Amino acid sequence: MSVITPPPPRKGDQLFRGDLPDWHNTALLNEMQGAHDPWRYAEGYKRAAGILVRHVQEDRFGKDLLVYPIIFLYRHHLELALKRIIRRSPKLLARDLTPNE
Repeated sequence: MSVITPPPPRKGDQLFRGDLPDWHNTALLNEMQGAHDPWRYAEGYKRAAGILVRHVQEDRFGKDLLVYPIIFLYRHHLELALKRIIRRSPKLLARDLTPNE
């Protein structure tokens, strides 16, 4: 199977655009309701790690290289999940957090 490599970025290229005609192939960053929900970020890292794990299980080549991104993605998922719990804790505990001293 041959891999098609896109051309490298050029000066003036835009990373994110909203004016492309193939909207069904474009990730929605701000248009979705709840796009800035911290759960979405954490879930994205978890799903990406799972995709890499399944790839390594099916094709053992590259596992020694992919172990690092897999660990990073799961670690970042946990970090974001813990931050979400901390932010929600005052409501869950029905009390204010103590101020930083």
